[in-house]
Amino acid sequence: MLFRCLFFLYLIFCYSHSFACLNESRVLLNGKTHVSDDESLVPIGRNFESNFEYYREELKELDSLWKRNKKIEDYSDYGVLLVYLGRYEAAKKVLVVVKNV
Repeated sequence: MLFRCLFFLYLIFCYSHSFACLNESRVLLNGKTHVSDDESLVPIGRNFESNFEYYREELKELDSLWKRNKKIEDYSDYGVLLVYLGRYEAAKKVLVVVKNV
């Protein structure tokens, strides 16, 4: 019984010290980074909704690059940006094409 109590206390202490924040850098296949923390080594949180206009501009650029060069990297990045914008069905169609190439 004592072992169970100690084990339970151990789990509680491990859990209380295991909270973490996940930060993310979004790097496309063409090498562009969408989120980076240049000001410090410690990442900070981001409001991704404020980046929607930037994503829309990048989407137009990648679409024109894909139509001009037919590079699969550009089309893949186009699909990823569709996911960032919440257009999941369109992104799924694009990424299925990328997968089958």
